[in-house]
Amino acid sequence: MVADKHESYQWVKYIYIDDPVSSLDDNNTIAIACDLATLLKDNKDNFKVIISSHHGLFFNVMCNELKKQNH
Repeated sequence: MVADKHESYQWVKYIYIDDPVSSLDDNNTIAIACDLATLLKDNKDNFKVIISSHHGLFFNVMCNELKKQNH
């Protein structure tokens, strides 16, 4: 039995992403940060996202992108 993909994950309230830029160069780190910020902005399901990282550049880009997008 295959359930509808939307129904299968309706119970999800939180998504935890641990260090999404581990071992990436600066260009890819910036790209990932921008893409994640866009995904957070477009979150229509209202789930909460927790992202952890020790990468300063990633953190700064995420903060700037989220501020820029008024989110």
